Amino acid sequence: MRRLLIPILAILCALPILPSPNLAHAEPSRTLYTCLFPDGPYAGQEIVVRYNAPDAELSLVSNNTGETVQMLETGLNTPQFEVRGWSRDCRYLIATLGVWGEQSTVGWDVVENRRVGTIETKGQAYLDLVWAPTNDDRLLIESLSGAWLWHLPTNSRTYLRTQSTSYGGNFRDNSYFATAYPWQQRVVWDLTRNQLLAVPVDAERDGVAAYDIGTGQEVAFYALAPTTHKVKFLLFDNGGYLLAYVSYNNSQLIVFNRTDGTALQLSPTVLSGARPLATFSSSGRYLVICITEVYVWDYLNLDNNSRHMPNYTLPIQGGYYAITTGLRMTAEETIVQAVGFWYGLDFTIWQWDLATGERFYAKKYLETVCDDLSQLAPEDDVEMVTWACGYR
Repeated sequence: MRRLLIPILAILCALPILPSPNLAHAEPSRTLYTCLFPDGPYAGQEIVVRYNAPDAELSLVSNNTGETVQMLETGLNTPQFEVRGWSRDCRYLIATLGVWGEQSTVGWDVVENRRVGTIETKGQAYLDLVWAPTNDDRLLIESLSGAWLWHLPTNSRTYLRTQSTSYGGNFRDNSYFATAYPWQQRVVWDLTRNQLLAVPVDAERDGVAAYDIGTGQEVAFYALAPTTHKVKFLLFDNGGYLLAYVSYNNSQLIVFNRTDGTALQLSPTVLSGARPLATFSSSGRYLVICITEVYVWDYLNLDNNSRHMPNYTLPIQGGYYAITTGLRMTAEETIVQAVGFWYGLDFTIWQWDLATGERFYAKKYLETVCDDLSQLAPEDDVEMVTWACGYR
């Protein structure tokens, strides 16, 4: 027995230690402490944040040379210091100071070597910071004191809401992989309309809220029937439409027109665990949604059900729904096209005839074609392949 226990213990000791499920007090990722500077005096260097508690000093250190390159702040006395992230250009550094329940979130401008400002967050959700997709240095912070939008260049802060989970999250996840990666796709920025959309933590209602980025006011709410499962959503067709859905028990599938506020309930029987894709045809007559297969609703010929069934089902046959990345209908509204990329190696393009439902085209291409169109055969449709490459 003793001989058996020794190898078992050796194996157990070699296994990685799993992270704590308590997100509020989980160990910070070491990668947050570093930033690879794209330009400026530290261009090409990986800069590390160092907090020296005995001397109360916050400094930047070159990971390339090991030398201290900048003293960011002195006299910084705090019982706990955690880096939360950097802006994309490494100009702004975000960290939390203090113990859980009494935390403040602080931003520094590394270029001007100054503290930008402080937000009393009490406890910041242990999720990645949600930066705006453009490089305007605007981010969302979720915390026990509510959700905050922070524009660092002007130090303008917009307060969104107060409700939070026990670990400081103010919004539900919106990702198929959210169980493993809870920070993914929690919110969607719609900078065209100056809005941020998310599923709020709210025991009284289920749906998607749209907040004005400038004022923090809720300007729209896309409501679903009460559910015990996760509400997820996606914007499509340049943000003009919102598809909200709940999979599994008490399934729901609703498309909202964000211009006129109308909503159409679709049959949730087409849902699966996958994240759908959606688009309207050029005239707005056909709604096309790709999940496990491609489904088409004809708005001029909807059935009489309260939750409309699709008029057409176009089978992918041999495709893999979870990686379908692009979907469109031709201008003539006769052909539906979809593309799916496979782990960075190759991709497949499918085409269906809308009138017959027949899939008449399915061809696989090496992904290198996207960078060298000369690899295409003479009979290949260059425009279609170029469109598909835009979804890799």
